[in-house]
Amino acid sequence: MLDAGVDAYGIDISEANVADFVNKHPQYADRVSCSTKIDKPVDIVYTSALFEHLDNPQEFIDNINALISDRGIVVLDNIPLANDNSHNISPDSDISFWNGIHKAVYTKQAIFDYAARNGYESFASGDFDHFTYKVLSAHKYYGYSVIEDIRHPFMSGERLPTIWSFVKICRLAVRMNSPALWGFVVLKKTV
Repeated sequence: MLDAGVDAYGIDISEANVADFVNKHPQYADRVSCSTKIDKPVDIVYTSALFEHLDNPQEFIDNINALISDRGIVVLDNIPLANDNSHNISPDSDISFWNGIHKAVYTKQAIFDYAARNGYESFASGDFDHFTYKVLSAHKYYGYSVIEDIRHPFMSGERLPTIWSFVKICRLAVRMNSPALWGFVVLKKTV
């Protein structure tokens, strides 16, 4: 985006991620910072796998509202959304509910309602049952709880399945309907 001339800034809570970006793109060192707040006026806020981890989502929204333009857009990408349809594994096995990784798993309607209360309307949304996450969930379903620590679906090692058990895991993952789907929501600021 920056190479194309987009006036963009990035923030991350990880100093290592910021340092890695600056190392790879030193010409844009002034366009990224380690922070939890936006401190420049913006037209678009894009987040990936963030909203479900926030201790205080209202603080996040208040920060955005203070700086986003009247016609601003907020994209919540890679967010787990509760599956409104039937699912065939328990939340105990679903990656979205492991060990408090996520502070909340919202329904799409809850996101829409929360957005409306804060001056936004839904512009676009979508969701899907992510195969890689279904493979992780299937590991736990079959008793390989070590996967919660590893969080990588295609590794081998002690306490992980043999190749034939892994095939069984993948077969389950294909048929699985997860309690949480992975999706995105695009919100437009209402004036």
